[in-house]
Amino acid sequence: MRAILRSEQVTLTSKFFGLKVVTKIEHPFVEFDEDNTDNSSIKLKGFCIDLLELIVEKYPDIKYTFHLVQDSGYGNLVNGTWNGMMGELLRGEADMILAGMTITSLRDQYVQFSKPFMNANLGFVMKSAQKEISWYGYLNVFDVYVWVLLMISLLSISVFICQYTTFEMLYNIMYNSAISPYVNSTENGIKRARENSNYAFIAETPFLLPHVLRKPCDLDMIMSTQTPKTGGGYGLAFRRENISIEQKFSLRIIELHENGQLSVIRHRWWEDRNECPKSDGDKFSENDPISWFQTAGVFVILFVGIGVGILAKIIEIIRRRMFAHCI
Repeated sequence: MRAILRSEQVTLTSKFFGLKVVTKIEHPFVEFDEDNTDNSSIKLKGFCIDLLELIVEKYPDIKYTFHLVQDSGYGNLVNGTWNGMMGELLRGEADMILAGMTITSLRDQYVQFSKPFMNANLGFVMKSAQKEISWYGYLNVFDVYVWVLLMISLLSISVFICQYTTFEMLYNIMYNSAISPYVNSTENGIKRARENSNYAFIAETPFLLPHVLRKPCDLDMIMSTQTPKTGGGYGLAFRRENISIEQKFSLRIIELHENGQLSVIRHRWWEDRNECPKSDGDKFSENDPISWFQTAGVFVILFVGIGVGILAKIIEIIRRRMFAHCI
C-alpha cells in the first residue's frame, strides 16, 4: 500500500459535502483498509469509521470527507497555540475530529465535545512471565523475599492499611526512576514493555488491549477499576459554531449506547480480533487458576505436619511409660 500524502484527502464513500473530518491512524480506532482493492483511493476502517457510518444512517443529509492530521498528534497547547488535530479544527482546516481523543477540561474550553462514545479505565501491561508448573506452585504468588517480609509483617503488626492504589505506587516508582519511564507513543511503550520484563506501561485500556490480544501473545494486562482522572471518556470534537451538528451527533450517540450497537462494534474491533489461543488464559481480566498439582505442596506440608505430630505423640507416650516404670 502506498503512503498517504499530507495534501491528499481520504474519501471513505462517494458522499461529499462541506463537513471536513480530520483523523489519525490509531489502531483499532482508525486503520488503513488493507483489503481495499480500489487503487483510485485510500480507504479507512476501524471503530470510529463504523461509529460515523452509524451516525449518518439517521442523518443522510450529513456528508463528509476525511483527511489525516499532518503532525499525527491529538493536540497540545504550546505557547498559546494548539497543534495536532485540535489546531486544525480551531484554524478551520477541519470541522470535526474523529478519533479516540479524551475529553479534558482544557480541550473543552476551546471546542465543543459530543457525548462520550466510549469510557475507558487505565491499565498497565508487562511482559508475560514464563511459568513453570510445580507442586509448590502456590508459593510462586510471591518470591522468597516477599514471603519473608510477609511473615515479619504478620508477626510485627496486626493491621496494615494500604494508603496507595497499585497505579499510584507505580506512578511513584516511575517518578523517582533514574531512567525516564515516559514514551511518546503507545507503540514505543509496548515495545519497551516487551524488551524489559521489569517495565510496566500504563495507558488507557482501549489502546493497550489490541497489543495484548495480538501475536506474539507475550503481554499481560491488569485493569484498574477506577476511571482515569485525566478525562471524561472519548468524544467527537467540533468548533463552537457547529453546535447544531454536535447536538445531532450527541443524540445519535446516546441512542447507540441505549440500543447496544456501540457495544457490538466495540467488541468487533477488540475482542473479536483476539489472536491469542484460549489456552493462554484470560490475559486481561483474571490470573490463571492454580491447578491441583500446584497445590500438592500444601498437602505434603500437611501430611508431614501430621506425621511429626504423631511421632511426637508416640515419643511422649513412650517417655511417660518409661517414667512410670522407673517409679
